[in-house]
Amino acid sequence: MVAEYADHGRVHGGDRAAMIDEAHQRWQHARDAGESVIVCATDHVTVHALSARARAARVAAGEVEPGGTPAGGHLVGVGDEIVTLRNDRRLTTTGDGWVRNGDRWTVQARGDDGSLAVEDLNGRGRTTLPGDYVADHVTLGYAVTIHKAQGVTVDHAIVLVDERTAAEALYVGMTRGRATNTALVVCDDIDLDHPPAGPPPTPTEIIVAALGRVTAERAALDVQRDTRRHVETIPALTARLADLNAWIKQEAPPDRSRELTRAAHDLDRARQHCRPGHLTRTGREDRHILETLQARHDRLVDQQHQRDGWLVDHADTLLDRDQLAATLTASRVERSIARMTFPPEPMALGLASEPAFDAGERDLGSAARGRRDTWDAEAGERQGEATPEDAWKFAARLENNDGPVRPSRGMDDGLGIDL
Repeated sequence: MVAEYADHGRVHGGDRAAMIDEAHQRWQHARDAGESVIVCATDHVTVHALSARARAARVAAGEVEPGGTPAGGHLVGVGDEIVTLRNDRRLTTTGDGWVRNGDRWTVQARGDDGSLAVEDLNGRGRTTLPGDYVADHVTLGYAVTIHKAQGVTVDHAIVLVDERTAAEALYVGMTRGRATNTALVVCDDIDLDHPPAGPPPTPTEIIVAALGRVTAERAALDVQRDTRRHVETIPALTARLADLNAWIKQEAPPDRSRELTRAAHDLDRARQHCRPGHLTRTGREDRHILETLQARHDRLVDQQHQRDGWLVDHADTLLDRDQLAATLTASRVERSIARMTFPPEPMALGLASEPAFDAGERDLGSAARGRRDTWDAEAGERQGEATPEDAWKFAARLENNDGPVRPSRGMDDGLGIDL
């Protein structure tokens, strides 16, 4: 099947920069022909780069105003194509519809309050998006993540495929176009820290690998079923949690809340003490200070909005991570209690069989095993009858040595991502 796509010119490969260039050129060619087109990618960084490049081309052609309203890390102006990122049934359209996650629109006008008058690209009518909705739940629509492309139908679909693309995403991306669906495959990402051991994989090999890859974004109930179905070891759970945390660290926009608080404080102080003007040197310096602080504050606001949107879009993944962390913690506690209550059997120590004892030693050993619950497994001394409270205290000591993972949505997890 993949070979047939390649034979028909639907699969192309190269380095990331070349594939981004190819995607932009194909997008521009379709636009020039008056046909609808969408570019999809797995990660937000690539999507933002493609959208910014497409908007710059439209501004240069006089199709879009240069200025605009901040939204989704970009400026959005009259003539731009945008995508809404959140369902809101209160925002109805003239076609008896309502604003949905993933809908694509053309901006008709901008309000001083940041609102946008928009028209649905699929003919479902017009509406006005309030300023707070625009700031938090709108971005440019020239390129979208594959997740956001679900439900979109255009003449031509262009999909950036790399080592992170999974089978579900590949299917969604390669079924958006009525006329053509083209995969542009990134074959040789440059990684100076981990140079490739051999030649880069071919585009066909990367797509075949993607078809066999299961996405990490699964619902928490799916993870729970898998956990019940498969008895997993603590090292396996730890590895899975580490992989998921690494993915979140790589993909999630950084948290700018502390910097934003400081920036707002600095801006307020400057407004109180500065006396900006044009006629004096001091006034010009104060004006420059205010403009610099305001630009920094606005930039941090945009970055924080981008992060908030990412957290909403990936709520299932974050819940998945919390569920996995809870499973790992429970497994460690169970292991710790078992260590205290049941000292290791000879087989657990790697012995092929129990050593041979004479009759006296065997009687002594039987008596000791009968009193196993009175032993402290850590100290190896008799401490009296073990209680549930003793078990939990001992489990906590072991967990502190092991470095536990405590699932909490207010916890940083050492990733710089306060969830």
